Amino acid sequence: MVTGDLLRVLPDRIRRWASNLPPQRQAGIEEIRLRTGQPVECIADGKSFFVKDAQANDGLLVFTREEASQVLNKLSLHSVYSMEEEIRRGYITIAGGHRVGLAGKVVLDAGKIKLIRDVISFNIRIARERIGVANRVLPLIASKEGIKNTLIISPLNAGRQPCCVTWRDS
Repeated sequence: MVTGDLLRVLPDRIRRWASNLPPQRQAGIEEIRLRTGQPVECIADGKSFFVKDAQANDGLLVFTREEASQVLNKLSLHSVYSMEEEIRRGYITIAGGHRVGLAGKVVLDAGKIKLIRDVISFNIRIARERIGVANRVLPLIASKEGIKNTLIISPLNAGRQPCCVTWRDS
């Protein structure tokens, strides 16, 4: 669901579009991709689509450089400097557990990322609770002695069915 936490960081045009979606369509949105000069792209129910804009010449809602600046300011609460470490990692986690991936010009110092500047792209991944996802694996990793050290691996968007469970006794 496109919650208030997410709506807060979106530019006005995209926020209006997301707010006007029927609740069932909102619930299916997994990602919102914002790339400067490109149409806004969404992943919903495992399928990609571009956001339509009846007022645009080509009928698509294109993300602007000005909107990129707005998103970065909203993500950082107008203090990009205070988010320097998160930006250096390439993503910012916002309220609700949603993650926003960032892309821009990378400045290196001794082979390590010093900062990302001129951020022009955002990939918003919407966090959601998956009730019951662990039911199949819980008996494999839990015992009277406790939970074993466990690593669960699955491909992207496959949170409903982990493909590999491994553990080691320590």
